[in-house]
Amino acid sequence: MKKYFAKLSIVLFAFALLSGCAQQGNFNSHRVESNELGTKWGESTRSYSKGVNATRVSASTPDDTLVIHYDANRIDNLQSMPYIPFVGDRLEFAIVDEDLRPMNIYTNNGYNYRLMGREGERYQLLIRNRSDFPYEIVATIDGLDVLNGQPGSFSNNGYIVEGRNTLVIEGFRQSNQSVALFRFSKPDAAYANNTPAGDASNVGVIGIAAFALMADPSISQIPAQSGSKPNAFPAQNNQGQFAPAPIKR
Repeated sequence: MKKYFAKLSIVLFAFALLSGCAQQGNFNSHRVESNELGTKWGESTRSYSKGVNATRVSASTPDDTLVIHYDANRIDNLQSMPYIPFVGDRLEFAIVDEDLRPMNIYTNNGYNYRLMGREGERYQLLIRNRSDFPYEIVATIDGLDVLNGQPGSFSNNGYIVEGRNTLVIEGFRQSNQSVALFRFSKPDAAYANNTPAGDASNVGVIGIAAFALMADPSISQIPAQSGSKPNAFPAQNNQGQFAPAPIKR
């Protein structure tokens, strides 16, 4: 049995926001290109979660993964899709704005995905479970796990999205009560460039891994209130429970 995090505010339109503020300092060097983007550690927002015991069907091999590369470059002549089906059609993934409107993800073959962002724009990760069975979602931003702020690994804890339910991941988790919002930024301001665990070569990528879970009574009892390319999962270990704040200088 392993402890996973179940997001309480997981149903679309069902979470309240309380904003604060955090600052970033520059920690790591990085490639400099005018249209590159990263994701910074944004305002602190109230978001509740709690740990539960759950068991994966496969402990180390995800049922499916998604990798989305993003920057500020204009994207032309590619098919756009607001929702990406994965794990067959059991799950749907979208990147949504602060009003939960899907942002267009572009693909040329249904496997390579790109997103155009704007500096300062807030975004969120949305996973909709169209099946009757629970899944665990391990997510990374710029190669860092959204729960513990360490290099992404399939062995890390993730969020649970129950059957016929929707999970919204708003930011890097600071505690069981709050997250730091995701906002597109210049690479200098990216969280991955301002924390010792970050790697500048992974800035500009979002990763999602989905694991089927065995049936467990503790899950159903959780109230559902309403190469040179960046690597989404650069590590294979779990180093801490929550994401540490950026280094301040």
